[in-house]
Amino acid sequence: MQGVRSGMCLDNIGSSCVEFPRRRESHKKKKHAPMGNIASRICGEQPSQSGGKKVASGLPLQLLPSGKADAFADQCQTNITFFVNGEKCVLSNVHPNITLRDFLHEKGLTGTKQTCGQGACGACTVAVARYVRKNQAVEERALNACLRPLMLCDGMAVTTVEGIGCASKPHAVQERIAGLGGSQCGFCTPGHVMSMYSLLRENKNPSAPEVEACLDGNICRCTGYRGIHAAFHTFAGKEAVTNVDGFSPQFSKYSGDGEPQFPEELRNYIPKQPIFAQDQSGTTRWYRVLDLSHWAQICKEVSPSKPRVVVGSTSVGVFGQKVGKVINVDVTLVSDLEGTCQDECGNIVAGGAESLNTLISSLRAGNEAQQTLAGALTKLANNNVRNAGGWAGNLVMGRVESQYSGGSDGAVLLSAFGASVKVAIAKDGKVEQYSMTVANFVRDMDLNNSNYLLVSIEVPAITAKFTSFRQSMSKVNSHAIVNAAFRTEVTSDGCFQAPILYAGCIQKRAVFLEEAGRYLEGKPVCDQTLSGLLDIIQKVTVDKDQTYVTGLNPGGKDDYKKQLLLSFVFKWFVSLVPQVPSELRSVTPPSSAGAFWAATDYCMSVAQTLRSEAHLQLPEKHPGTSYVGPKKEALEQACGQLKYSGDMPMGPRGLYGVYVVANDVGKLLGTDASEALKQEGVVAFLTFQDVPGMNSSSMIPGEEPVFAEDGKDILYAGAPVGLLVAGTDQQAKTAARMVKVNIGAPQSAPIYTIDEAVDKKQFLYGPDFPGKMVDSGNVDEAFADASNIIIEGSYNIAGQNNFYMERNTAVALPDDMGRIMIYGGAQCPDATKTCVMMALGSTSKDVVVKVRPMGGAFGGKFTRNFAVFCAAGVACKKLGRPVRIATSLITDMGMHGNTRHIVKCHYKVAVSPAGMIVAFDNKIFIDAGCSNDYTDYIADEIVKRQDNAYHVPNYRAVLNMCKTNNPTASANRAPGLMQAAAITETILDHIARKLSMSAEHVRELNLKPMQNPMDTTGNAIIEWNTPKLWQYAKDKWEFDAREKAHAEFNASNRFKKRATSMMPLKFAVAYLIPSGGTVTVNVNAVDGTVAVQTGCCEMGQGCLTKVLSTTATELGIPIEKVSGFYPDTSVLPNLSTDGGSAGAEILCHAAKWACEQLKERLVPVEAELIEELKAAGVATKPSWEQMVRRANGPMPTDTRTLLSATAQFKVPKWNDVKRSADHPDPAVPYWNWDSASDTWQYHVTGVACSDVEVDVLTGDYTILRADVLVDAGHSLNPFIDLGQAEGGFVYGIGAYCREEILMDPTTGRNKCEGMWNYKPPTNKDVPQIFNVELAPGNKSSRTAYGSKGVGEAPLLLAYSVVSAMKKAILSSRLERGLSSDFTLDSPATVDRVQKCMSVSLSDLNLEERK
Repeated sequence: MQGVRSGMCLDNIGSSCVEFPRRRESHKKKKHAPMGNIASRICGEQPSQSGGKKVASGLPLQLLPSGKADAFADQCQTNITFFVNGEKCVLSNVHPNITLRDFLHEKGLTGTKQTCGQGACGACTVAVARYVRKNQAVEERALNACLRPLMLCDGMAVTTVEGIGCASKPHAVQERIAGLGGSQCGFCTPGHVMSMYSLLRENKNPSAPEVEACLDGNICRCTGYRGIHAAFHTFAGKEAVTNVDGFSPQFSKYSGDGEPQFPEELRNYIPKQPIFAQDQSGTTRWYRVLDLSHWAQICKEVSPSKPRVVVGSTSVGVFGQKVGKVINVDVTLVSDLEGTCQDECGNIVAGGAESLNTLISSLRAGNEAQQTLAGALTKLANNNVRNAGGWAGNLVMGRVESQYSGGSDGAVLLSAFGASVKVAIAKDGKVEQYSMTVANFVRDMDLNNSNYLLVSIEVPAITAKFTSFRQSMSKVNSHAIVNAAFRTEVTSDGCFQAPILYAGCIQKRAVFLEEAGRYLEGKPVCDQTLSGLLDIIQKVTVDKDQTYVTGLNPGGKDDYKKQLLLSFVFKWFVSLVPQVPSELRSVTPPSSAGAFWAATDYCMSVAQTLRSEAHLQLPEKHPGTSYVGPKKEALEQACGQLKYSGDMPMGPRGLYGVYVVANDVGKLLGTDASEALKQEGVVAFLTFQDVPGMNSSSMIPGEEPVFAEDGKDILYAGAPVGLLVAGTDQQAKTAARMVKVNIGAPQSAPIYTIDEAVDKKQFLYGPDFPGKMVDSGNVDEAFADASNIIIEGSYNIAGQNNFYMERNTAVALPDDMGRIMIYGGAQCPDATKTCVMMALGSTSKDVVVKVRPMGGAFGGKFTRNFAVFCAAGVACKKLGRPVRIATSLITDMGMHGNTRHIVKCHYKVAVSPAGMIVAFDNKIFIDAGCSNDYTDYIADEIVKRQDNAYHVPNYRAVLNMCKTNNPTASANRAPGLMQAAAITETILDHIARKLSMSAEHVRELNLKPMQNPMDTTGNAIIEWNTPKLWQYAKDKWEFDAREKAHAEFNASNRFKKRATSMMPLKFAVAYLIPSGGTVTVNVNAVDGTVAVQTGCCEMGQGCLTKVLSTTATELGIPIEKVSGFYPDTSVLPNLSTDGGSAGAEILCHAAKWACEQLKERLVPVEAELIEELKAAGVATKPSWEQMVRRANGPMPTDTRTLLSATAQFKVPKWNDVKRSADHPDPAVPYWNWDSASDTWQYHVTGVACSDVEVDVLTGDYTILRADVLVDAGHSLNPFIDLGQAEGGFVYGIGAYCREEILMDPTTGRNKCEGMWNYKPPTNKDVPQIFNVELAPGNKSSRTAYGSKGVGEAPLLLAYSVVSAMKKAILSSRLERGLSSDFTLDSPATVDRVQKCMSVSLSDLNLEERK
């Protein structure tokens, strides 16, 4: 999501609602006559009123007051015309803030989803087409509907996922993504579908890299992108290898025939009048002008306000909708701002209303330097944002002194390139035009005194060598941390001529490195010149950036930015050296793909190679034996037909709730909603006083309120203080921002970091609580043994957000008999209902929770959904109307922050000289946040799972839980085990470095033995096979050969290092929490079909599909005869938790038992039928349909049999939990496992091997390859389990490498701001070669079918990527004479990796090593 700043502001091409500071110096401007048309202006007849169905809108869009706002508005029309999926829509007086996504949702086209609202996740992708008259062609592009104002859709044809196919007749894109496992939770699937569809509309035969590039703005949280790439690669003739018994999908060749056609009416739709619309108060206005004089007239009439000039409106994704007076001027149809052209000298000119991608396309047709610039510009934002946002807006953003200005890559690139712009200034209703260089435009603050916009840009056909560099947190879809661009000629005698150097993101605006340029002029390209240049660069001021300062990273990224600038300059210099030493060639490797691709990241020019296999040799009558097709919901998800909670209809009386949250911690003095309540459509503002029952929304009652209470301290920044309820979502959002929250000084000083909490002894169970402890063997004796080597170190793990694609959502509706019915996403249906019941002051019978399929959960909907359910229920009960709450991404992340617990660990380990572990000793602190929630349980998991796959004869771990004023930490995929594995593997890596041994040798040496393995709590580990898997994987993956190849590469490359690392796995799956899974199997006697009511909280894991196949297998019928239903507490009460990879297994177990009840009841019916058939001379057995029909009649008869059966799976031994002296029975601690008991659990085992390439200078890294082997036992569905393993591994890449929560250590605020600073893995952060295999032959004795849950376990194996990074770091450090002592905390972000390299200025030289 670069460009969610550096791209999100790609639309404002002139002065806007942002006020600019003045600057004294000015630059000469050359005055011009109006430029005239770059391309011919659209002309023709008025639009016909035929050729399409006119659709009346059900939205509250008729908002224009009776009078116009100004004289110019009187000249304007108020209606817009567009098409959606072939239907004509004519709307009048549309609210300027209504987005295309809002309109589609209210129209019932709910396939277009919304996750981030910032244009960064792609869930809202649609295809938008317009007729470009100058080309006599239709231009169709993928856009973000969440950012697109409906007013910008006039004259366009919108195609949504529903418009290209349905489940009964899917489009080829929908069919393939469903059939090849590319949809799990499915919330992101429509967006992926529409991105791929739009690419095919441009190019029916794309290359595989082009396929992946079109998805650079689409996030998937479940699949790890494997299934998505496998599906879409087929359109490029590239196939992934998927070897699963019975799986052999066949797709017809894609021809592009039968696609939706562009409406003929729009080919002749030529607007002849400006357009005007405004909200009811007149404070938000929208004008669409047809020439610059219109714009100038508006500027004059609205003075002293400054209109916001709009092209794509993508800046809303950055800054949000402004509260107060906003005047938008849409200039997309101004002829002076349209088109592109290339003159006879090769200079390329683009109009100010053209998108960034249009400019890029023109530059790709230019000379080598222009192509290089085009490649560099593709790193901005993502494809969808570049399709909509203008190049001009990005330049304007480069002028703004704000935390976002550093994101203007365009300002850096185009300044260095020497581009120039024409600027129009409106003065007294007239337009004057000036030309100036981009560099001067960015710096000229005098423009802030005027209304201005950019008319055009001219990119010269330079012959100088142009080079740029950029480092971000992710490969794509991420703003720059630092960027730089350089231009120079090199004379025939090897000297610099006219060098220009620019850098960005180090100060408020692009920085012209003028001193460096003067120094280089005329100097030779040699080591001495380089040394002097670096001396100058290291003195460049880098502003302090508080964004990245956290409790675990108090220095932020300031030092990293300084190092990046030095590295970029060094790389540029190396690229100019005519005879570069061979070991430096990889610093700026040449590309055979041409200048454009060379300027992009290397990953963009290659496509992922995929292989997944599972040959499990399953027994007959096992649910996984026969391939039953993809996940049953997959096709409906791909076609946008599956209804999630937020898609459920509310009817015309439905209301929308938006949280008002506290931005600070302190005493809540009160709220003032008086101004908000005056706004259009507002119904109510609810606070704690409106909660009829207990003001609690936490798992442990009373810990967290539904709404903060006056007179009490707010628990954390981002906590909800009220709910604004209005007629539309947009109305509620607008009004919510007007509520004033009055906060005073806190009654007790807030605590935001672990260190503060430890200093003040702020622990969950009081200052005297010693912490949870596991102590086995004799640790002290091991440390006292002088023959052992003692190693100590510290390791920190930052938090992680669940980042489910579907935010926490609930829809509450009044129901019969005074009940409240709530649709929502919940992993604990009964606990959710109980929490709502308490808040409403009602009884359990008065609340019904209906769980819809979730757009991801990952533990984030265990308890973190309670608040939304309670708030929706309270609002519904008070107002007597349906209420929908769908938290925004920023609100959701503010309320839930570090869902995964932050960990600080100090470890001490004793090892033998041979590398055998003798003892572990850990002192651990975790940040619980403001309440307990699941912390107690997760703390147990951390201290009791640290042995991983290793034999640790003497073990001690003490963990204390810090109570802070941060949002409550809770469950996140593999809770506790993720941290435990990271600590252990960090220790193993440290041992290897300390003893100068291979890390794999140390790991193999310490694996638990095949005979009688035990864990640290004294439990026996059954079905242990990791040593066998280790050897199998090591041989199959040719580990030794890979290590040798990397060593050879490293010897030849000074600043690129490669490494490979193997890691084993032991992952405990326990049935404590999910115990109690219930299933009802209902048989329809009329035709023998079966309806299964389940506790399947479907969140993408394929649980329901596994239950259906189990039911079909047990009853001996085709799976097509079985359908399933999602949890409904009025049908199945007392439903347990679904999570921990165990939900599907316990529910399949319950389904098996229910089917056995039915089969037993049908035995006498079958016997009777057999006798009747024998009497009739028929030797065959009765069919299933015959049996169930007879069981239900005919009447009168005594054969009528109950054809419904309910079964509940429960743990056969209840010895998982035991109270102890340190855990008495107060309201809180509730988990403490008896170490000596045989808990009801099993272990998932496996091995992974990952290869990485690390850039020593920047810390950037590429995962070259990952091989993953997981023992899934007798899998219930091998195809689904492969997808779960693939997704789990990539989720782990996010946890261990990419995702960093930025909690302010002084205020407790979450500084991620949605996806601006929070980076889940993109489709280019995944392994370039990705191989996943399910190991055969090791069934679990704990489960009904011998299966094992694999949704979480592979996450831990992703730490192999970090281990490989550490080996690459070690290679570089040792080569440069540094020690092997360093610490790489998690997540291993690029700055942390680079810091471990300890690169000094003296390392940056051109000398060839001896």
